[in-house]
Amino acid sequence: VLTGGGWIADWIILAAVLVVATTTYRRWPWAMAALATFVAGLSLTIGLVPFDFQDYSTVADRYVYLSMLGVAMAVAFGLARVKRPWPLATAVLCLAGLALLSFNQIASWSDTQTLGQYTLSHNPTSLAADTMLGYLAEHHGDRPTAEHYYRHGLVTFPNDISLNRDLGNLILHDRPAEAIPYLQKAFVPGERDPRLVNNLGSPMLHT
Repeated sequence: VLTGGGWIADWIILAAVLVVATTTYRRWPWAMAALATFVAGLSLTIGLVPFDFQDYSTVADRYVYLSMLGVAMAVAFGLARVKRPWPLATAVLCLAGLALLSFNQIASWSDTQTLGQYTLSHNPTSLAADTMLGYLAEHHGDRPTAEHYYRHGLVTFPNDISLNRDLGNLILHDRPAEAIPYLQKAFVPGERDPRLVNNLGSPMLHT
């Protein structure tokens, strides 16, 4: 994030919003209310309280859904104070454009396969996408594709337990000796999964 440079513009925008809200709150109290609503919507998903999705990312677009109520409040209050027609017309055009973008985005969520491929196209190192697409391919009997996704994920996450387990189980019957190191990485102290224990022990017994 820091090397990308985009955070500089983000902080400039944030600073500008804070300055406007704090210097005009007496004249426009709705501005501070809108800002407070936006911040409150993010309060549980900015890392102050740990949550499971942080295993993949600290942020997600859905975290701002509730906070957008604050943006809507600011726009609505601002337009209500404007007497000229062109700001309202501009807002309508912007909303129409955003609605179109949202409609197009929905296609990316049409099913799990599409979502996984869309995710990898934007983030080639997505652990969740590789695991999900590998599982789907294996579930549909497409073993080569499943192996491709499992191996692709292991390039970035070589010690991930789930990917090692899934790949080891996948190639166990055709290449038992090759499956051993993957199953060993998935075997953690206190392992109680009988399938994993059996799948690891079987090829070791015959090699």
